Amino acid sequence: MKKSIFKGMFALVFLVAAGYGVKLAKNHTRLSYLALENVEALASSSEDGTKVGRCNLEETWSSERGYRHFCDSRTNDSTIYPCPSSDSFGSYDDEKKERCTK
Repeated sequence: MKKSIFKGMFALVFLVAAGYGVKLAKNHTRLSYLALENVEALASSSEDGTKVGRCNLEETWSSERGYRHFCDSRTNDSTIYPCPSSDSFGSYDDEKKERCTK
């Protein structure tokens, strides 16, 4: 009786371990597939680099106001963001522009 319970417990542990291994393998495959997609996208690009546009930095204290393509507020010297798709109303200084990705 004890041997059959022990065999049943062993079989259950084995199946759980096998199921967990299959789950890990599927997640690993998905990640590898995503990485492959990214590599293919980069390799198929016929251009070198990223196209860059210009956008206005929003200036709170400027007297010039109007519709412009304003940069993302998180833009700084080391990080740029996609160019805005439409104009928005705000204060600006035409001397203060920044780069954005097209």
